[in-house]
Amino acid sequence: MGIFNLRQQFAFYGEYHNQFVNVLLHITCVPIILWTAMVFLSYTGPLCSVFDSYLSLVPDFLKFGMLESNAATSLLVLFVSYYFILEPIATLLYLPFLYTFLVTATSFAHNNPESLKYALGLHVIAWIAQFVGHGVFEKRAPALLDNILQAVVMAPFFVFLEVLFFIGYRPQLYKDIKADIDSRIASYKESKVKKGN
Repeated sequence: MGIFNLRQQFAFYGEYHNQFVNVLLHITCVPIILWTAMVFLSYTGPLCSVFDSYLSLVPDFLKFGMLESNAATSLLVLFVSYYFILEPIATLLYLPFLYTFLVTATSFAHNNPESLKYALGLHVIAWIAQFVGHGVFEKRAPALLDNILQAVVMAPFFVFLEVLFFIGYRPQLYKDIKADIDSRIASYKESKVKKGN
């Protein structure tokens, strides 16, 4: 599977997220997991002076007093860079949401003495809801059991793409990916039948 091939990456993810309720649970829970992870990572200090110099280029009115060089910002930069390689237009559309996640997570971490406790509670609940989605509705183990990096790094982008595809973004790409997903699911079901015999 090509790491920079959006169609292959999304088909892998979609193979595990095809049932409607499970998809809705992921569209809800993945952003919560990403935001709470940013809360946790906001507690780290400056990571390197080079990164600080790049942050100085961001206008003050866009920093909202909360953009800083920490692991949350670094993680977001890495994610956005990778997403941009996969699908530039969708990444640009996603960027305001991701930036808002980062700024609000950092603000929450610095202004709420119990932020870790609340973030941890939300984080755990969101993970449990996703496992329920897989076990009860999808009836299939989550993708992270087969490829944890793909599941963790790509999940935020894929749930955003799910919404974009739903509202009509790149219909031919979505049609092609859907065909790939259906083929993968058919192969999975066939292999389960063979194992059962």
